[in-house]
Formats: sequence, structure tokens, C-alpha cells
Amino acid sequence: MLPNSNLSKLRLIINDARAIKLAEMLPSSNLTDLYLGGDGCLAGNRITTDQLTDVGIMKLAEALPHSKLTNFYIHMLHKNINQITDAGIMKLAEALPRSKLTQLYLRDYQIGDNGVKKLAEALPKSKLAYLHLEGNRLLGNRLRGNRLQGNRLKDNQIGDIGAIKLAEALPSSELIELDLQSNHIGDAAMIKLAEALSSSKLTHLSLVNNQITDVGVQKLAENLPKSKLTCLKLNYNEITDDGIMKLAPQLPSSNLTELYLGNNQIGDNGARKLAEHCPHSKLTSLRLYDTQIGDAWKRNLEHYLTNKDKKRIYVAF
Repeated sequence: MLPNSNLSKLRLIINDARAIKLAEMLPSSNLTDLYLGGDGCLAGNRITTDQLTDVGIMKLAEALPHSKLTNFYIHMLHKNINQITDAGIMKLAEALPRSKLTQLYLRDYQIGDNGVKKLAEALPKSKLAYLHLEGNRLLGNRLRGNRLQGNRLKDNQIGDIGAIKLAEALPSSELIELDLQSNHIGDAAMIKLAEALSSSKLTHLSLVNNQITDVGVQKLAENLPKSKLTCLKLNYNEITDDGIMKLAPQLPSSNLTELYLGNNQIGDNGARKLAEHCPHSKLTSLRLYDTQIGDAWKRNLEHYLTNKDKKRIYVAF
């Protein structure tokens, strides 16, 4: 059916048998977007997937250079049935320089050193702009020297060591978006990431649900005016009023338009400092869900941010 249709997007529950059949049809199809497996982003479906192994991935990899695919998504819901190893990922990586892919999503796999190394080697020769490796086991230092514009590393086991390696790679990369949510990152890595901001192209940085304290925030604040960041997510960390005292005064000289500080230990003193400096910043949105700010200062902050100098900043508690 595919070779004779104008279908450009396909979502499919996949196993090896289907992957082999699909690979045979890809070169003569008009598919540009291929989604294999189930994900919430696919119309909210929660699908039970069959087994996809290296056999199926290798066949798809062979077909990639001869296809029109630009977006390729592989997401298996149940990690315990995933049978894709570095061998399959390495074959996929080898096909990247000869393919038209600009976006590749490999989610919930156990990608090891060999797989990541091959992906990293292929990146400069490929057309990839976005590489999403959510829920995989990978090493940050393998992603050095590439042209990626979006790199999502959510829910991996990257700690300070891996994040520091990523920080070292930032100045030589084309990354504009970096997501390091839930990665056991502390102040040591935060300091290195902050120092790399001024020489990076990052505009979006997410450090949600890590172990960053006021120490890391102070270094971040010092480097914020020299960065290109427009969106910063620091919710679910260990930031107190002391950290906000350092961060808030730097906001007017920064490019930030979105700031997420919810689920931290921020109280009335932090709110007072934000009220003083936010109106003079480029901020359009400030998220302060589940903090220790009292009702009186919530009202005060809302008043300052929505009325002062006729500028309105959306604030959410």
C-alpha cells in the first residue's frame, strides 16, 4: 500500500517482522515521518508494543539512505521487552550521513559506549538538527563537536561527571536546547555549565528535578547576562531565598523571557527580591508553583509584575 500512496506520516506498532516488511517499502514510499511504538505524543495513545530487536533496526537502517524520511521516532513503552543493543544502534548511526534525517528520537533504550560513540562520529556528517535520547544510558562526552540544535537527555543517569563533560562540549556545539531533567546533577556540574553559557549558543536550558543549591545558582547568576538563554527551568531543586538574592539582580541584564522556579524553598524574602528586579527584565512568564511564599507576598508579587510601568508578566503560583 505504501508505494502507491501519498502518505507522508505513519504511526505503527512494531516488531521485527513488520520492520522488515516496512524496510522493503520505504525506498518507494513518500513517508517523511515514521513513528514506531507508542508514546503520549501520539494522540495520547498508550500502546503495548511487540518486540523490536537488532534484526528489525538493521533492516530499517539499510533502507534509510534510500528513503525520504526526515523524522524518525522509536519509542518502546516497556523497557523490559526492548532487545535493541549497540549493534543495532551502530548500524543506524552508519546510515545517518547518507540519509535525509533531521530528527532522530531513540527513547528508552540502553545505549552503551559503542552505540553513542558511533552516533557521535556520524553527527558532523549528517543532517541531524535534533537528537533526542530520553531514557537512555549514555555518556555526555560522546556528544562533542556536532551540529545538533536540540538534545534532550531527560531521565538518564547522567550525574555531575557526565554533565561536566557536556558543559565542556557546549562551546564547540551548535546546541540551542539542552534538557537535563532528572539527572542527579549537583552544584559541581552547575558551575561548569554556568561557565560555558557565555560561549555557547544555548537559548533553552532545563535542569528540572536535580540537586542544585544556592551555590550553583550563584555561579549561574554571574554568567546569565553573558548568555543567550531565553528560557531557564530550575524547578524541583534545592534553591532558597539566598539563591534568589543572587539571581534576581541579574535578570534585568539577561535575555530571559521564561523562568521556572517552582518547588524550591523560596519564601517571602525571595519574592520581595523578584518583585524588585523582574519588572525591569525581559521576563514574560514566571512560574513559582509550590514554594514557601506566603499569601500576602503572592498578592504583592502579582501586583508588581502585572501593573508596574504598564508591563505585564504572567506569574503562576
